[in-house]
Amino acid sequence: MPERMGLVLRSGTGATVTTEMGIEVGRALAAEHRRVAVISDDMRSTRMMKEALISGILSQGADVLDCGGAAEPAAAYAARLADCSAYVSECPIYGNPSGYRLFNRDGRPFTEGQIRRLDSVHSNLSPPDHTGLGKRILYRNAVHDYNSFAVSRIGKMAGAPVLLDCGCGIASESAPQVLESVGIEVISVNSHRSRDFIPKDPSAETQQFGWLHDFISNKEGCIGIGLDRIGSRATVIGEDGSVIDPASAAVLAVRSVKPKSLVASMDVTSRVKEEFLRNGGDPEMFSLSPMRTADAATSMAEKDADMAVCGAGIMYRGIPALDGIRTAAAISKLAEEGSLKKMAEEVSILRESTSARIDCDPDAFIRGMESIVFSGEGEAYSCRDGWRIDMDKGWLMILSPERGVCRMSAESYDSAYLAGLLETGTDLVRAASRAQ
Repeated sequence: MPERMGLVLRSGTGATVTTEMGIEVGRALAAEHRRVAVISDDMRSTRMMKEALISGILSQGADVLDCGGAAEPAAAYAARLADCSAYVSECPIYGNPSGYRLFNRDGRPFTEGQIRRLDSVHSNLSPPDHTGLGKRILYRNAVHDYNSFAVSRIGKMAGAPVLLDCGCGIASESAPQVLESVGIEVISVNSHRSRDFIPKDPSAETQQFGWLHDFISNKEGCIGIGLDRIGSRATVIGEDGSVIDPASAAVLAVRSVKPKSLVASMDVTSRVKEEFLRNGGDPEMFSLSPMRTADAATSMAEKDADMAVCGAGIMYRGIPALDGIRTAAAISKLAEEGSLKKMAEEVSILRESTSARIDCDPDAFIRGMESIVFSGEGEAYSCRDGWRIDMDKGWLMILSPERGVCRMSAESYDSAYLAGLLETGTDLVRAASRAQ
């Protein structure tokens, strides 16, 4: 199998995505999935990649449920209509440069293991003979299905008015409609579809909202929500027009939703757990997961959790995939109760990062870390991504080595304690390097 198959579906470094790749991905999917729902955003180049994917699926004899254009959470929800779904998007997210995001029937993103399985399956495929082509079935209710589902899960509510910016992307077909349907006043800015409008950066984390400052701050009680073009992630803007950092916004979403069970990836701020417990959550109903979105979603599904928070965004019961639209509703509800800016300041926490080199074989280092971490102080968590140690005043995370280097992050309310955690991490790396 060509190496490019792995590059197109996993994190790559500058790999050029071609239509041939789309065909190969489609063929691999069709080998073990007899019906695939295909959904896309509305960027100009996406149509070409979508048609390539569909061609590959049909050539291998599987059927395609062509659901047209919809936001990414709608694509995850549409997977229930087939054996899986494939979302085609120009919008980069969670380290996937390919434009193809795959979802299981329950809405979970494909895991790394499933992607490797596609690689393996494809390597054993014979060239299609085109005598048993699959059928292309048009389905145009994917947007309506998701919107109705989201409204039913959110329910009627009181919320602060929201100035909504969707970057004129496909999320414009769902975000304003869902928020208005649950009772939130929406002031739409760039919340209509336009292929010709390209934001400075389509990702929610870096989208430029400075020009909204005066508009929001001059309308009493109004907050801002900026969605990436596909509706998977939300940027929260307080009533004073300032952008709230993503970690604090995640904590506020947990405060609003008050989940009874919660999953958090190991790189998520400890304030998420604290907020969960403060709202009466059972410690046994909180769990950590690896950092990949698919792993957090899988853990969420296995534990039947109400909510999952990971570095890329937030997932909610019913669709274990990133959903910035439901986050927007949660934040609006909380903003009705008080100042988002003040609440965000209350949950802020110090965080710093560093790195250290290892002086031994990576496998030997991992064995050394396992023995040291679990024999020391604090509550330790281990997965393939690395190790996290929760202490009374903060936590330390040491990632698995890459090219002889371990990256570390620490979090605490106290700057001196934070520095001490990073020093401890460096000492642990050195000790594990010496352990054989």
